[in-house]
Amino acid sequence: MENFKVVKHLKINWLKNASKDCGAMQLIINSKPEHHNVVWSKTKSNGNMWADVNNEELLKLVEKDHSIYEVIYKFPHKVYFDIDADNKDYDIYEKLVPKINELFPDADMAVSGSKSDVRQSYHITLNNYLINNEDERETIKSLVKYLKINFDDSFDI
Repeated sequence: MENFKVVKHLKINWLKNASKDCGAMQLIINSKPEHHNVVWSKTKSNGNMWADVNNEELLKLVEKDHSIYEVIYKFPHKVYFDIDADNKDYDIYEKLVPKINELFPDADMAVSGSKSDVRQSYHITLNNYLINNEDERETIKSLVKYLKINFDDSFDI
């Protein structure tokens, strides 16, 4: 395992790449126990790293903002939007949520994120809309690209 390094962070063993060959994320995906989640973190001191965690560990990790992200790598998965904007003079949440509701009627949204004087960042997950295969994923990506170009550039492709 000379291409990888194990790092202890937040009481979890994380795997990071130790060479330009990469592959740490795929190794975690391929070797994780069946009911574990794959998570990603990027810190100033450790860079990019991945781990597999059970549901209890995941809930504990996200109790505080540790910059932990779930890796979405299989189907089905929920429709989600990544929203990022700097220096906007309007509330992107208030502008974008109605547009998402227009496109996805009766969407049950789970929203996480933050807003400061200079940056707004949200992850919006639609709990009752699923992406079941690569074709549907490409359709959602095309929709997000269209929204970014024609509605608001805060949609992150």
